[in-house]
Amino acid sequence: MVKKLPQLWDLSLGLFLFFFKRGLAIFFKYSHPSKPLYTHNM
Repeated sequence: MVKKLPQLWDLSLGLFLFFFKRGLAIFFKYSHPSKPLYTHNM
């Protein structure tokens, strides 16, 4: 159980990063063309 934990953590972290980057890319794709992000956040 203890030996399997790091592998599982690595896998979940990789999956999280993958989906996070995907969501970020999609977010930028749909919010960027109209106006820059820093003016949108003000």
